Formats: sequence, C-alpha cells, structure tokens
Amino acid sequence: MPRSLSAEQVEDFRARLCEVAQHRFATQGRDAVTMRQLADALGCSPMTPYRYFRNKDEILAAVRTAAFDRFAEALEEAAAQARGDLRAAGQAVGQAYVRFALGDPDAYRLMFDVAQPDPERYPELGRASTRARRRNSGAATTMVAGMRTRQSR
Repeated sequence: MPRSLSAEQVEDFRARLCEVAQHRFATQGRDAVTMRQLADALGCSPMTPYRYFRNKDEILAAVRTAAFDRFAEALEEAAAQARGDLRAAGQAVGQAYVRFALGDPDAYRLMFDVAQPDPERYPELGRASTRARRRNSGAATTMVAGMRTRQSR
C-alpha cells in the first residue's frame, strides 16, 4: 500500500525534481533528458516522477514558468526601487536583467534557448512568460516615453 504524503512532502519532491530538471534541461537540452534520468538523480523509482507530472514536457513547463516568474520579480523589484526616476528605473532593470542571467544561467537558458513543445497547453507558462516580457520591454518603453516628454518641454 503506497504511503500518503502530506502536501508539504509533495511540494518538496516537486521542487527537488524541478531543481534537477532545470539543470539537466539547460545543459543537455530537452530531447536528451529522460524521466528515468531524473528519477535516478533523485534516488527514486522511474515511475515516481509520473506521480507528480504527466511527462517531461510538463516538468519543463513548470521549470520554465518558475524561471520566468523569478525573472519578472527581479525586474519588478528593480523598477520599484527607482521610485519614479525613469533613467534610474531603466538602469536598475538592465542591471537586474544581467544579474539574473549571470546568477542563474540555467534558468536564463531555459527561458530563452529551450523550446517548449505545445506551449499553448501550459497557460501558467504563457502567463509567466508574458509577465516577464512585459516587465522587460515595459521598462524600456517607459524610459523612452519619459525621455520624449522631457524633450518636448
């Protein structure tokens, strides 16, 4: 009889699986990663990951969603600290972008270099990706609009 896991234990396993998967997907590519490899890395049976995710594409979507959310949060925090100073906000967002890329290169690769099969099947990934892209381009758009306003005075 399988033992019942608490919600915390389920989330802990999912987080550990996603951590292993992020690195593997980023360094080996989606096609080179198997569910069996992920299970081996976690020291569990090959079927265990299937209790938490339907397949590796769902794991990839979860990992990419989390990466886009972390990226967006970093950009949002940087912009918020500028407190209305457009030039400072643009600079802060640019620096946050670079810090994220250098500080979490696996996540960065997954966001921008690894293709997601059937992305429309993962609405949370679409939401996170859109949020990050809007925050990134929004900083530049706001800065340009502010500069135009200043020039027209």
